[in-house]
Amino acid sequence: MKKLLYFLPIIVLAAGCKSSGQSQSGSQQRPPVSQTNSQLPSPGINSQKPSEAKNPRSLDQLVQAYKKAHAAKDVNAILALFYTEGVDEKTKATLVKSLNNDFPLEIESMEIVEPSKNNIYEYTQGGIQYKVNLPVIKEFKIHYKQNTTGQTYTSYYVGEKNGSYYLVTATLVSQ
Repeated sequence: MKKLLYFLPIIVLAAGCKSSGQSQSGSQQRPPVSQTNSQLPSPGINSQKPSEAKNPRSLDQLVQAYKKAHAAKDVNAILALFYTEGVDEKTKATLVKSLNNDFPLEIESMEIVEPSKNNIYEYTQGGIQYKVNLPVIKEFKIHYKQNTTGQTYTSYYVGEKNGSYYLVTATLVSQ
């Protein structure tokens, strides 16, 4: 099984398909995606500070909230699960696109696991340096039922801030 690595929103996808940017090892860094503001969810969630999200949030609450939002195809509800402090609009737009791509997929199971020791938490893309916006303490894997896309799971990093767990994404370090 090949693993495609989508960095900008820090998502790991496993799929049987190839991409033109894919390396021989099967890993790929997703380039930033441009979208207009009209394609972004309403600003209520995006402008919300992480501390204003529904706190406290345990790992189980995080998983259950994701499951409910995925079933409802509610991008704003899933974005509210992310720690978004310091995240630029380009990264949010890429994250929104990834979430919308996952909505047609039916969830088979979900699990919280220890992160791999080989994960990359800081990288440079197009001359811009990115890193995760919270220290990664867990990995949240969403496994999908067999589907026509070949995608078998999506994985998000999980961090903790002030007693609440969040999905973690990339933030700019330097331009």
